[in-house]
Amino acid sequence: MSSHHIIREDQEPALLIMDALAVPFEQVQELLEWSPTVMVTEYALVEVLNWGIKVDVAIMITKNVPTWTASLQDQLPLKIISCNSEKEF
Repeated sequence: MSSHHIIREDQEPALLIMDALAVPFEQVQELLEWSPTVMVTEYALVEVLNWGIKVDVAIMITKNVPTWTASLQDQLPLKIISCNSEKEF
């Protein structure tokens, strides 16, 4: 039995990682086979960067953006979504 999925242009799946320790990396690897847009909150960034995967979108508190700029240079092109507080996450 097979399953067919059609992904239209600009409708790629997304993977939102808010806590990189909540799921084993092996399970994340399975999801990465779909080539999703990888979105990561700043709280999970260190662990996700250690995995060595490409991050497409980083979600972080505005005041912390300058702190992350150097660490994320090898992830370019990268979109940063910033918010004023962690409550907005």
